[in-house]
Amino acid sequence: MFDVPFVDTQTVTGLLVPDERELKTKGFRAPAGPLKTYVALGTPIVTPLTKKNARGDRSVADLIAADGAHRYYHVRFSCTFHPTEGATFEKAWVLANLATDPDTSAPIALSLEPLRTDQPVELSESFELGVDFKFVSAKVGVDKKIPNALIFAEALDEGSSNPGWEFTQTRAQAIRGLQRLQMIVRTGSKGASQGTIQLTASIARPGFASIPARAIFEDKPEVTFQLG
Repeated sequence: MFDVPFVDTQTVTGLLVPDERELKTKGFRAPAGPLKTYVALGTPIVTPLTKKNARGDRSVADLIAADGAHRYYHVRFSCTFHPTEGATFEKAWVLANLATDPDTSAPIALSLEPLRTDQPVELSESFELGVDFKFVSAKVGVDKKIPNALIFAEALDEGSSNPGWEFTQTRAQAIRGLQRLQMIVRTGSKGASQGTIQLTASIARPGFASIPARAIFEDKPEVTFQLG
């Protein structure tokens, strides 16, 4: 068992602006200026997984100690959706990109949580991993049968260098408020690795067609974190 509480971290505000590339593809004219809707991203907290902090689970600790070819990290962060002035998030995508030096193996997100849920995300202050570095609670959640029309959050591309989550407004849940996300990342044993997080969305406003949008965090399209 790993105890890694979500502590207060620096929050970066991301203003939603029309994604002109998507609008041109769809033949829409971009509205002027920001959409007066924004998100707040809690800076990712990265914790190396070692034999010492995995001692609560002997099998995982032994696997980490025996694997000299890789390093493992627990990455957790929050995302808070702030719809304003009658706007709603119809869909939102929180997308990560994991990269490293060209001459080393690419980082991979071995597991993501949540995997699939019909409720806003509430993660506990501890988690358990299986010997395949999958979140045990996430495994249990996948067994829950959820009608497609009620899927609120779903993980994307687990096992790749480009993982993410898709949030969908449903009859039961609006995309608003704080969501907590986490992943286990495996990197090579050498070289420096980093990750970035981007957020895109489809915003609905009263009397207007849905607008594809992207978040700009302090004049940047992404938030960066270091692995190792």
